[in-house]
Amino acid sequence: MLFVGKGDSLQLDIVGIVAILGEGSILRNAQASALSWHHVLPRLIPAPQALLKHEQTGRLPTQTGIVSGVYSGNVRHELNFFTRLLHPGELKRFQIEVVEVCRNDEYDDRKDFIFGVNDYGVLHALSCLGCLMSCALLGLSIWRKDGFALIATILLSLTSTIVGFASRWRLIFKEENPRNPEEVIPDGDVVIYYPGPGAFRVIRCNEVVSRLYFQAEECEYLLNDNWYRALAMVGSATLIFGLICLGNAHTVLQIGFATSYIILNALYWASSAYHEQHHWSHAYTVTPIEIHLPTRKGTKLHDVEISRQAPLSSPVSPLRKSSVQLEANGLPPPNPNRRLSLTGFRKISSLAVPRKQPEAVDKVKLPESLESFTDILWIAIALTRNTRWLRSPIVPDTEVWEAWVAEATRQAAGEPEKLDGKILLPRWDYKAKLKELFTEEKKEKKRRPKWPTLEQLNTLVPPAHEEKPQARIVPIVRAVQARMRQESESTTRAVHFADGAELTISPIDEADERDLM
Repeated sequence: MLFVGKGDSLQLDIVGIVAILGEGSILRNAQASALSWHHVLPRLIPAPQALLKHEQTGRLPTQTGIVSGVYSGNVRHELNFFTRLLHPGELKRFQIEVVEVCRNDEYDDRKDFIFGVNDYGVLHALSCLGCLMSCALLGLSIWRKDGFALIATILLSLTSTIVGFASRWRLIFKEENPRNPEEVIPDGDVVIYYPGPGAFRVIRCNEVVSRLYFQAEECEYLLNDNWYRALAMVGSATLIFGLICLGNAHTVLQIGFATSYIILNALYWASSAYHEQHHWSHAYTVTPIEIHLPTRKGTKLHDVEISRQAPLSSPVSPLRKSSVQLEANGLPPPNPNRRLSLTGFRKISSLAVPRKQPEAVDKVKLPESLESFTDILWIAIALTRNTRWLRSPIVPDTEVWEAWVAEATRQAAGEPEKLDGKILLPRWDYKAKLKELFTEEKKEKKRRPKWPTLEQLNTLVPPAHEEKPQARIVPIVRAVQARMRQESESTTRAVHFADGAELTISPIDEADERDLM
């Protein structure tokens, strides 16, 4: 077997490849790093070519979801980066969460700060470490009198600086504060729907904070596209010549470069495994609000029953354009207490104490568990006491669901009852109502006249070789056939999001289908 006998005979041409590995870990936090001052430090960085993109990215990454304003009616069919940063936790299937968001008092002296990259964090430490390694290799090259290693160190270090200037950017994302500080800021609660797990997140906040959920973050780059491409070309040239010089350096220096890049690759990979919230900071406090939901098995507090809600005669706000006929008397007057008190929302119980109910009050059948889309949808409506946010494609756009949502709005409207500082949800058997509406729709369809099938229509069409008086109706019949065939082959309507994901119009989940059978 043949082995290298002397150190000078060792070939390390692979070092150049090690220097350009690790693109995935670099791209993971590329935008966050380019927002900080340490991004322009001359240093060693793995895979610097990953930062030389074909074109500059104009936005921060988004997420699939629907954001709806409870009172404003604003709708956005994607979650901006600010939303991802404030609410990083993933919700379980058919889960509902209530949180309160307000500005942190610690940032009163920084009115313009909304969110940004940590000035001193993991990315800052990695940049400083790469700079120290570059200085160490520079000194080692001078001490060993290795000209190629010296040039390679300078060129590879300058590559990171050139790329850093080319990708440097500034965040455009501002909070719209009122001109008069003494003005009363109205409530601006927000509901976020996650189509993947079918979950809801209800956010209690004022109007100033709620507008941040509907803004789009913009990246304002230091250089325009022409200068960016020019610096990218210069950076590519310095990287190529640096790798050529590195391949001709002495073995000792090549070992030093290989060790440095292996360590940096491992550390950058570890930093990419961190969640985004470890690299970013924001000026808001997010307080989760505990909820106790009613089930047949009871709650953590005690076994109790749903509170009774008196029927409401006042009209409700319109849901969709086809439900205007439900509004005979117009919109209700604005209610200054339209949202639930945050102090009373610290713990939410949907139940009342197990006292004897009047005989005229029918008991509501509680579900075994809240594990269906209808369950959390009704709870979200009851918590917000509003359905303007359902103008977005969250529920199926059918007459049955419109009628059900209209009834849910009437049941949830008005000032809620309270018991021992806890909010009581209205007493309403929402699943029975939905089942009743579907039953009525089924009966209505049976009463409708049946249209002839395609086979029956074919009997009206004479063969091509026959000449009959009925031949003049042939084009009409064939047009009807084509129209019916086109409608039968049409696919399910879908909603497309900015990140390329696709969401079909919310179907009834399996649990709901079982309850409706």
